Amino acid sequence: MRYLYPQEQQELFTNRQMELAELAHYRDTLLRGQPEHAALFGPRRIGKTLLLKEFLRQTLEQKTTVAPVYMDFTFLCSSPEQFAAGYVGHICYWLVTQGRETPEPYLTPTELPNQLLLAGERDLYEER
Repeated sequence: MRYLYPQEQQELFTNRQMELAELAHYRDTLLRGQPEHAALFGPRRIGKTLLLKEFLRQTLEQKTTVAPVYMDFTFLCSSPEQFAAGYVGHICYWLVTQGRETPEPYLTPTELPNQLLLAGERDLYEER
């Protein structure tokens, strides 16, 4: 996750254990087959994105059967075409790479099939 959540950002994250525990609760209810809806609200620049990135990092480290996907909708919502390509591309990107490399090749409709072919025999739905 060095690309999405570099070390210097990780060092800024502090003292949000209660919020992380609440997000973990929602993840666990999903794993039990009883998903709950959740929303994260707060003023600008309070650390919502940093909280989500830290939770994403922890979820990937735990190697649960949940495949987290992070999307920045400010970029994706610039046009219907961009949204469609970006939405599918981000899902494929996170399933294949788990955020280990840059997502750009997955966000272009002409390049996405090549990236999936390069993933080889790997089953995108395997348990992690």
